[in-house]
Amino acid sequence: MEKIIGAVLIYLLAIIVITWIVCGCSGVRRKIEKIAKSNVNAGVVNFAKSHPELKGGSQSYMHSYSSPAIDTLGEGEPLIMNAIKEEATGDLMVSDNLKPIVVQARFSHVAERQGLINISFFIIIPKELRDPAWQVRFFPKFFWGSDSLMLDKIYITGKDYRDAQLKGYERYNKFLNSIIPDSADFVGAFTREVLLRRFVERNLKYMGNDNSGKSGRIGGTVSKNFDSRSVTEDDAIEYYTKYWLVNSNNKKKSRLGDVFKKYVKDPLDKEGVRLDTVVLDANGDVEFRYVQTLKAKKDMRKVKLAFTGGIYLSGRELYKMPSGDSLTFYISSIAQFTDKTPLYKKKIIERRAYVNTMAFIDFKAGKWNIDDSLYNNAEEIKRIKGNFDTLLANNDYVIDSIVVTASCSPEGSYSSNAALAEKRAESVKKFFNSYAGKRKEGGQIIFISRYISEDWNALEKLITADYSLRERSFLLECFKINDLDKREKTLAKTQDYRYLRECFYPLLRRINFNFTLHRRGMIKDTVHTTEVDSVYSLGVKMLEERDYKKAIEILRPYRTINTAIAYMCLNYNHSAMDILERLNPTATRNYMMAVLYGRLGEEKKALKLFLSSVDLDQQMKYRGNLDPEISSLILKYALFKSQD
Repeated sequence: MEKIIGAVLIYLLAIIVITWIVCGCSGVRRKIEKIAKSNVNAGVVNFAKSHPELKGGSQSYMHSYSSPAIDTLGEGEPLIMNAIKEEATGDLMVSDNLKPIVVQARFSHVAERQGLINISFFIIIPKELRDPAWQVRFFPKFFWGSDSLMLDKIYITGKDYRDAQLKGYERYNKFLNSIIPDSADFVGAFTREVLLRRFVERNLKYMGNDNSGKSGRIGGTVSKNFDSRSVTEDDAIEYYTKYWLVNSNNKKKSRLGDVFKKYVKDPLDKEGVRLDTVVLDANGDVEFRYVQTLKAKKDMRKVKLAFTGGIYLSGRELYKMPSGDSLTFYISSIAQFTDKTPLYKKKIIERRAYVNTMAFIDFKAGKWNIDDSLYNNAEEIKRIKGNFDTLLANNDYVIDSIVVTASCSPEGSYSSNAALAEKRAESVKKFFNSYAGKRKEGGQIIFISRYISEDWNALEKLITADYSLRERSFLLECFKINDLDKREKTLAKTQDYRYLRECFYPLLRRINFNFTLHRRGMIKDTVHTTEVDSVYSLGVKMLEERDYKKAIEILRPYRTINTAIAYMCLNYNHSAMDILERLNPTATRNYMMAVLYGRLGEEKKALKLFLSSVDLDQQMKYRGNLDPEISSLILKYALFKSQD
């Protein structure tokens, strides 16, 4: 009888549990169905008229039904209602009102400041969409041009939902704690330690002691001095190891991933989740403010906010909310005043041009004929010929004349060096005149030979610059000796003379080539022209691309309205004002100064300059609504009310 009664009680209990589960599931299903059947459609709401306290704001709703049922009140305001499809007729029947998820922005116009755009909006999730066992997930995304940015996710989690998540972690942590970590003492964790110790005491002649005098542990400080038996410490540990425990522990470690998935069916999402200010209003709705900062980019004139969401139970999506109407934020930037007019600079073009080069052509002692096999002569001659080829091939210039100047070093008599330098200059002139004559089109080039007997000026500069000379001061005093042969003999008596002969004198034996050219087809000596300032154009480009630091770096010397714009965009207000005060009054210039005075707290000056900009250009009246420094003045003084 007792067994029968027990069986009946168990049966009744099972029926109660099943009924409870079914009822619970039915309740969830009915709640979801109610949400799914609810029409939520707002389109573009006349938010200023329906909510005068938030004039200038905008809002959008998340749709939860694909077939809208919209009625309109006066002045185009939508009526949001519940619409249920009647099975018999297929018509939509109005039911009770159901509040949607609302996304509203205080302003649809956002000002860029210091290269950044701060966009803020409010998200209101009604109590009908919340349940202790649910998690409402919200996914906002920005779009502008061809770019987009997925924002941090927003979760509204019910207490039961979070408790279930944490319970899964608790079960996983319990399993994790049952695993013996790798850092654990192997002997104490995985061996029959008592039997192992007994074996050690019987078979080891000596056991090491630790600093406390206690017996050492196997695998720690135990000595390996065994008796004649061929049993090692490792053998003993292996014999007494609990392999079944080792295998079980390793198996647990290999199952960590699977166990985590088993217990933690819906892991806590710690990455990319944000929830700003949360406030519960009188109706139990959840409202919070979302702020996102964007770095200003070129042509970022408007940013659209789109959003999707869903209701989840134990990590499973119960209901997917279709995306609602996107909100559009119009971005205002002082950089939109950028003046793209090219800046021209004056350029003076000279008819004549001069090119100089130098060659170190070596000659045999006392000789002047060119020998291309001597030392580095072949390379030097090839280089000079290359210079000739480049100048002769130039389409803009024509070579008029080439002056060849040869110089010698001071060793030997001055008279012999003078004769030698003259002959070397003539020899080089003839050599290259022959080469250039074969390459020249339209006549010969005038070649002139000159010489410097001994290049004392170059030697003095070399000695002056070399502080390693031991008698440097004395050497420089020698240059006061007017007799050049006597001067060289005095130098020869110094300790540094050998260094001078080996290092400096070869540099004095050189050939200078001075090319005189004129611009092809040009008659006047100078011509004044204008051309686009490419540096300024680059600065304007950086300004358009919102790289204000680079723009300032380039535009700083120009002090134009674009320079002032770059300063204003980074809040360098005084620097911008200093430039604008020197420019002629225009609508743009006056408006920018009004913004600056607004930033600096000089309200009367800001108001005066703003009104003057409107007098010059009526469009500034509408621009004023986009910049907070001016829009606050328009609101405070009720400007243009009579014109609306």
